[in-house]
Amino acid sequence: MSSVCIEKPVAGNSGEAMTTDCRTRGSQRKLIVVALLAVFLPFVVTQSYLYYMNPDAPAQVAAFFRGKMMPSSSSSSTQQDHEVPLYEDREISSLAKTINDTHLHSDDVQGQPEAIHADATPNAKNFTSSLASDDEIKGDSTPTLDKMDSQTEKQRGSVEEGSESEEKSDSSLIEEDAKNESSASEDESPTKFGDISEESDEKANVTLKSEAQSEDGNTTVNLVANTTKLERKEACDLLKGKWVPDSRLPVYTNSTCKFIQGHQNCIKNGRPDLSFLKWKWQPEKCDLPRIDAQSFLNAMRNRTMAFAGDSIARNQFQSLLCQLSQVEIPENIFHAPDDRDNVHLFPTFNFTLAIYWSPYLVHVEDKMLTFTNNVTQAVAHIHIDRLDDAWVKRVRGVDILQISTGQWWFKRGLWLKGGKPIGGHICDGWPGCDKEMGFADPYTTGFHTILKGSLSIPGFNGVTVLRSFSPDHFEGGQWDNGGHCNRTSPGGVEISWLTKSIYEIQREVLLNVTGELKPPRQSRLKLLDITELAQIRADGHPDAYMNFQPFAKEYTKRVINDCLHWCLPGPIDVWNDILVESLHDTIYG
Repeated sequence: MSSVCIEKPVAGNSGEAMTTDCRTRGSQRKLIVVALLAVFLPFVVTQSYLYYMNPDAPAQVAAFFRGKMMPSSSSSSTQQDHEVPLYEDREISSLAKTINDTHLHSDDVQGQPEAIHADATPNAKNFTSSLASDDEIKGDSTPTLDKMDSQTEKQRGSVEEGSESEEKSDSSLIEEDAKNESSASEDESPTKFGDISEESDEKANVTLKSEAQSEDGNTTVNLVANTTKLERKEACDLLKGKWVPDSRLPVYTNSTCKFIQGHQNCIKNGRPDLSFLKWKWQPEKCDLPRIDAQSFLNAMRNRTMAFAGDSIARNQFQSLLCQLSQVEIPENIFHAPDDRDNVHLFPTFNFTLAIYWSPYLVHVEDKMLTFTNNVTQAVAHIHIDRLDDAWVKRVRGVDILQISTGQWWFKRGLWLKGGKPIGGHICDGWPGCDKEMGFADPYTTGFHTILKGSLSIPGFNGVTVLRSFSPDHFEGGQWDNGGHCNRTSPGGVEISWLTKSIYEIQREVLLNVTGELKPPRQSRLKLLDITELAQIRADGHPDAYMNFQPFAKEYTKRVINDCLHWCLPGPIDVWNDILVESLHDTIYG
């Protein structure tokens, strides 16, 4: 390598004085390059790494860096990410703040049920009056509750004091709710229940077993359509889980859904505790998403779904109607004069959702009979081997049919088979009732008729979903003698003898019917098994808040308690989440 010498004049001299600068050109360039690399390369590498690993980097870049596919930008957002509009009614204007400030706790489910005494069964006269009018609990003969816990008494006192101003809006609370909600996203916000340690959180998680077992403890058969591939990798049992605290707001409220019946509108009726809204069902090995209403309606385009049963069936139907109406308000295209049958159409999707009143699901005739005490009363004549045309003739072309029946079978009635009486239930003072029979045997036969018969209805080729028995939670008495359900957190109430008995019958009959069917028809029969997870939610009923401001002065002497139906919104919304996930292949396949 050659050297080059360059002569330069010496600065500051005006004469001919010169200096000589000799260097190697190649060595000089190499030194410059190395110096630059040594200074800048570590900085560039470090900043690039931090940029791509930073969660604030653009999603597309981060996804590419991790080698993962990005979801389509055209996919619709799920209901799980949906936030309801700000509340407009005074009854729920402080919903978010009250929920977030509430410290939740839970009593463990206690022990095993004891056999009920004979006098614990509601008498025929009172129970008939209870169920004869849309299965709603009537209050004229119901005594005011004598005992309530101190917390509930304080809540009721505050409600009474503020009853005159309940119908006015509170803009300051709405603004505060908006600030609270905008401070954190749904997935990233901390749990807003005060300080809940791991130990207390574990106590709050309540669970029950949920597999059908034989007497020797071995699982006999998986009856329930309870698996879904939420991650599309492995099946998840939706029924094995527990209730855990949930910081999300409800999908809907009484401000955003107009389909809530008055006696189930607990928030508008003034229920002061809102902690019952802040629990979610958490399966053991996956998450249970809320219904994606937009996706569901798209998948059910040009199809029909129907519910048939009693007022609990209508309760669940209205829950689903509220969930779906957050996307589109449906048209009520059929409305029965007594409000028991309703058909709604979502016009954009041509999706029809219907409810048909049939509390027994089998054919029933009400006949007037005069008892030995000269009292004339309507008595149900129940044909346990014949389906009820009230719903059978309306399910032609239905794609998904959910059926349920339970509490009405506890009423006084005459059982008929082949058109002839085989016995009666609660026969005291009833001429012609020669044989006293409980509900168990007739219900077993009738339930078999319902399940197997539903698959042979002309024109119905869809899926039949049996919703298992919905438990009530009366404490301190029955509906007609002071029973109440004023709990504010899950757990603490034993499963009743009646609930356990009818639930066991349902599972046994479903096993038998499934065994009688050939595989193609077996796939058309599903079970939505909600009994055990619903048993834990004693806090989810209207109780006294089936009436508006029940502890205001005008109601003080005739407070009634509903521990049978479910508040909307409330725990019953989870039933529909499980229903949709259980039928994922049917709906989206």
